[in-house]
Amino acid sequence: MTKTEDQQLVSISSIAERTGLKVPTVSNWRRRDDTFPQAAAGTSTRPLFSLEEVKEWILKTGKNVQFQERSAVQPLADLLRGRYDTAEYHQVLFSLLALARWVQSNDQSPLAETSKDDFIKLANLSIASLSQDRPLVATAIEQLLSESKQPGDEDLFANVFSKICAHGNPGQLAAELTDLVRQTSWIGGAEHLSTPAFSDFLVALLPRGGSDFADFGSGYGQTLSTAARLEPNWSLTGLDINVQANQIAACLLYTNGVSAELCSKDVLRSAHEESFDRITFHAPFGMRLNDEDLQAIAWPFGKPPRSNADAAWPQVAYRSLRQDGCAVVVVATSVLTRGSTTRDILKRMVSQGAIEAVISLPGKTQINTAIPVSILVLRKNSAPSEVLMIDTAQAAAGTIQNAKDTDVADAYAKAIASLEAWRQQGTPDSEISAAVPLTELLAPDAVLLPQRWLLTVEAPDKNKHVVEEVNASYRALADAVQQQPELPSLLPVAETPQAAPLHALTEVGTVVRGDFSSIRSSAADTTTSPKVQVVTMGTVRNGHSEERTSPARTAKKSPVTTQAGDILITTTGPINARVWDEEGLAVDKNVTILRDVSPAWDPYYVASQITAENNQAMLTGITIKRVDVKQLLVAQLSLEAQQAIGQAVRDYSAFADAARNTATKAEEHLAALQNSVSSGTVSPD
Repeated sequence: MTKTEDQQLVSISSIAERTGLKVPTVSNWRRRDDTFPQAAAGTSTRPLFSLEEVKEWILKTGKNVQFQERSAVQPLADLLRGRYDTAEYHQVLFSLLALARWVQSNDQSPLAETSKDDFIKLANLSIASLSQDRPLVATAIEQLLSESKQPGDEDLFANVFSKICAHGNPGQLAAELTDLVRQTSWIGGAEHLSTPAFSDFLVALLPRGGSDFADFGSGYGQTLSTAARLEPNWSLTGLDINVQANQIAACLLYTNGVSAELCSKDVLRSAHEESFDRITFHAPFGMRLNDEDLQAIAWPFGKPPRSNADAAWPQVAYRSLRQDGCAVVVVATSVLTRGSTTRDILKRMVSQGAIEAVISLPGKTQINTAIPVSILVLRKNSAPSEVLMIDTAQAAAGTIQNAKDTDVADAYAKAIASLEAWRQQGTPDSEISAAVPLTELLAPDAVLLPQRWLLTVEAPDKNKHVVEEVNASYRALADAVQQQPELPSLLPVAETPQAAPLHALTEVGTVVRGDFSSIRSSAADTTTSPKVQVVTMGTVRNGHSEERTSPARTAKKSPVTTQAGDILITTTGPINARVWDEEGLAVDKNVTILRDVSPAWDPYYVASQITAENNQAMLTGITIKRVDVKQLLVAQLSLEAQQAIGQAVRDYSAFADAARNTATKAEEHLAALQNSVSSGTVSPD
């Protein structure tokens, strides 16, 4: 293939990411197979390959690999590969998207093929036009022209710009580029973004009304875009110390048709220069302060400790509120339980009515950290007698994978509904919240951690629910005991005069490897992608198929699906096997099928022997132990003996499953009994 400007180039890591494989696997392809495509660009340490050549090579070599479909913006980023650092991709593209938006907004003719001279002319016209109303956008486009790194950069920009114009929707491309930055660590910039659901959550916690809104530490302007969508009448302001982040935010907001004043200022030292009706502040965690920081403002609730600025940010937000204003501040949950200076500051805020609510969140809701965070909802000029405590951690339990692909919308919605009901009715309406009197929060040993108060502040009917839970768990245990089967009869065994012959699985039936691989994408993508039922390694262990997001297949052969009578085998240790009767399910790539088993073999016997100790010894590897299923051996007994062993295995397995269920019910009852008395409101009758 001849290299052209339009050729899509991919690195080793990009090939791995798009195929769902590990980087060492792709590196081994290149090192061990001389037919792997030669690098088309890049350097010796970071070679870049033609995507089409890699796809052709994979098909030609028969590798069981699927390429994921890409968004429309990714080919634009590919054009920059080899000429710009990956961290610069989105900076260039956001500037070009803003230029394309200006062309559309000013009735300039969309250019399917823009020459370098035409591109420079349009860029200069846009700079002159935007310099008054959108100075940061003008600066970003100007820097794009003035800081070209290599000869031919302007031709490259003109080529990318032409493709943006041909697409016709800069706003959609900007949204896809934002998602790409958020999801892809090697591009950089994700620290200036949060998940869309989290931005929606922060803005939704603010009461409607007021005339203006500020986002402190506004990054790439995501929360400003959310505020513009949820409350179009607000006048928007963003403050961020990072000049480059503000330029990207300006381009992104302009492309999306959002107007906001963006200020490149140190929030700590300049936020008090203006006041606002509504504020969100996604504050940095664990930052140290210096003497100038501590002297920057008059601290309304006490000077924060030098070693940690976490107690400074709520004060900065509160001080910047107008009368009757409201602020939402994100802090590390650990701040709520710290002692000494931080505790004293929080108590002063409580005593002076500055805190309306505290909301604790589970871990892994943030992009760049897994630590749990909490929200302080602040109100100015209010005189509450209680603080609302909301704990979303339990509501979201079991749903968190990571911030890029999780759905915690239900937990967020419950927190918003509880806060809104409390504002309107004066009482929380949710099992995840409790109103705590200020007098109790000001006790010497009190902390602002919602989980602590939900243990002791009970809803009117919660004690009845706790008692019923204890009784119900005992009934479930009693039912499990009743359903426990009797111990199966002993199957006698004895030595044989002659050892039975051992056969490889390829002599027993046909070995077929699974080929399903879930795609990696954000929650926004997976909600629209098709779902399929898949047999996985977990399925082989527990007997239940799993729902997975289906990738778009590029391989020409049909996907592997289950047939009645298949024996499913896990290929990573420990080895598990199960006879499967449901047809038509996709099969995970870490599961191998033994099918078309010879009539001389009992499938249940074969499945039991696959997992025997002699075969487990065939696992190899250090970190992840794997096995070549074709090397596993099974002793051939008479069909009658196989059937007897197969039936015994099924009987004992059913007995063991029932015993495990009984043990689980016993543990659940024990936990319910222990938890029921932990709050001190329930005791033995």
